[in-house]
Amino acid sequence: MRQALPLANTLTLIPGGTRGIGLATAKLFARNGSRVVVLGRDQERIKHVLEKELAPIHGSNSSVEHLGFQCDVSNQEDIERTIKELGKVAPVDYMVNSAGITRDSLLIAHASQDIENVISTNLMGTIWLNKAVVKGMMRRKRGSIINISSVVGLQGNIGQSVYSASKSAIIGTQGANEVSLSKWWTEKRFEGGFSKSLSKEVGSRNITVNVIAPGYIDTDMTSILD
Repeated sequence: MRQALPLANTLTLIPGGTRGIGLATAKLFARNGSRVVVLGRDQERIKHVLEKELAPIHGSNSSVEHLGFQCDVSNQEDIERTIKELGKVAPVDYMVNSAGITRDSLLIAHASQDIENVISTNLMGTIWLNKAVVKGMMRRKRGSIINISSVVGLQGNIGQSVYSASKSAIIGTQGANEVSLSKWWTEKRFEGGFSKSLSKEVGSRNITVNVIAPGYIDTDMTSILD
């Protein structure tokens, strides 16, 4: 008898799942049996990911149908509309929120619109996504959320003061105080700030909320740093 995959019969939502860390995460969850739903802004990119990246994992005979929704995570109404549509398909068991952008610049020269875009996507987008998804999890009394932050949110970086602010708010100072610098690079897993507070609000409903703060990873977003 074929052994069931560990995440069979689950649904995993991955905002930012069309590129970089999000795409790698989507493929990992799919390989372990979860039905994956990716969110992104580019409809053509979503189509490519579904057809060329996720569908081949289980082959043409698989009954698992992965999905994608076009969604601007900086827009609360867009998020709520998307989660409502997704709710008609299946409830969310897991969310790995990897949606994020960077617009690097020294603060003194930072364009106001770029500042607003980074904060609205990375921080407010995280808040709106968690708020929308956790409602269903609370009704079902189970679920797990992982918010992707960044090591820059812990130690800062020249030209990334705004990006750092948007990521550190997800982690909070608790993680930085409790984990030594050497462990930042080896463990890269923290909970604090927004995510820690939310975990205390929903923990009694069997819902976990955690943070992963990766170091430098070669992705489309970091390619501009080369």
